Amino acid sequence: MIYLGIFVIEFLLLFLFSRTLTRSISQIIYKTTRSQKTTINLISLLFFPGIVIHELSHLLMASVLFVRVGELDFLPKIEGNEVKLGSVSIGKTDPFRRALIGTAPFLFGLPLMIVLLTYLFPGPASIGLEPLKIALALYIVFEIGNTMYSSRKDLEGLLELALAVFIVGLILHFLGFSLPFQEIQNFVDQNLASTLKLLNFFLLIPLAIDVGIIILTKIAIEAT
Repeated sequence: MIYLGIFVIEFLLLFLFSRTLTRSISQIIYKTTRSQKTTINLISLLFFPGIVIHELSHLLMASVLFVRVGELDFLPKIEGNEVKLGSVSIGKTDPFRRALIGTAPFLFGLPLMIVLLTYLFPGPASIGLEPLKIALALYIVFEIGNTMYSSRKDLEGLLELALAVFIVGLILHFLGFSLPFQEIQNFVDQNLASTLKLLNFFLLIPLAIDVGIIILTKIAIEAT
């Protein structure tokens, strides 16, 4: 279970750092250009590959689950006090499918990141002599790692599903049923430990990149 705990911590840290990263980069761009529109456009350009993967993940998951999809947009839009860097219209559906569609960028993004990095670096001997490969790998990790998180609207179905699961769990508890925590732990330890170790390693890469960029942008902001 320790690998699962590490994964959850890294996942939450990357979520927080990705938000801080976007704000820090936006601040330094705005201080340089003094234009909100230019800042939004440059941020959108910086994260464009990740935005495309993010929105296509929603679209693909909805299509697989036979949920109607509408307009797909990769261009930034200002809606009230929020900036949407991309969007895809999803038809109404049940909370379970809505939750899967909402979390699709993570469900597709993390495995995609692992597959691409494994393809670029099939073994330890492939690291060290190809700077272009390393630069491409870091860019892929940076893009996917910072755009695989769902927005508040994306998570609406997940909240409904979590509430339903909580209510069902509460009813089962009062009826005398209990969750097989030991069996769950044994399953994780026996079947998912190696996968979680791999995920934990790969999540460290975007975490390190984000921390480095945040520190550099903070220094640059204070210097201007």
